[in-house]
Amino acid sequence: MAPTLPQLPRTQKSRTRLIALVAAAVISVGGSAAVVGITTADAAPAGCSTGWSRTVIKQGSRGDVVKSAQCLLNRHGANLAVDGVFGPRTEAAVIAFQQARPGLAVDGVVGQYTWAALKQSPSGSSTPAPKPPAGEQAKRDQILAYARSKIGSRYVWGASGPSTFDCSGLVQAAYRSAGINLQRTSDQQAAGGKRISKSQARPGDLVYWPGHIAIYAGNGQIIDAGNSRTGVSQRAPWGSPTYYAYF
Repeated sequence: MAPTLPQLPRTQKSRTRLIALVAAAVISVGGSAAVVGITTADAAPAGCSTGWSRTVIKQGSRGDVVKSAQCLLNRHGANLAVDGVFGPRTEAAVIAFQQARPGLAVDGVVGQYTWAALKQSPSGSSTPAPKPPAGEQAKRDQILAYARSKIGSRYVWGASGPSTFDCSGLVQAAYRSAGINLQRTSDQQAAGGKRISKSQARPGDLVYWPGHIAIYAGNGQIIDAGNSRTGVSQRAPWGSPTYYAYF
């Protein structure tokens, strides 16, 4: 008999710890992932609806869009009740799915790119994840190439290149190299973009904290001009930033 999962704790810290434990309870079954301790109340439908790729869902979401995600997760080895309720078990299954696929943000949120990965068959022979248009991709590549070329440069408050930068100065210079003119401060740069979820972030998008901004480098990394000690570097983000796109 599968073990019974505990009730979801009320505090965010306890909730996060429980989700991590549940997501970690993934075993390999015949080459595919299965989440331990999740029982199925309703059998997954033979065909899963796939028309929700522009809808972002997360813990607390309900309805047919959640049923679609649960159905697709079951195709990839989960064992969820297809009940349209995005609860802790569904979130744990999403996290386990994201952890198993390099390039996806591991945040328990089903956004554009997690939807695209879910629509692939377990063997990976279905429709691949969408790629940005060629012109957009070239700009993203240029932004990252510029930022990477400045790794190791010194941090100087108020500087925007070519050899010293502050955080928003680096972002402004990198975007300018791709033909995109941004305003000067981090707050202005974030306000000028479109807010997106972490799961929607693509290399070249912006990662923002109050008073600080960075360029998303992909694979859970950022490039930023942090402070006089770190200078321009590539590193993992921290805390709970927000994400913005200009594409």
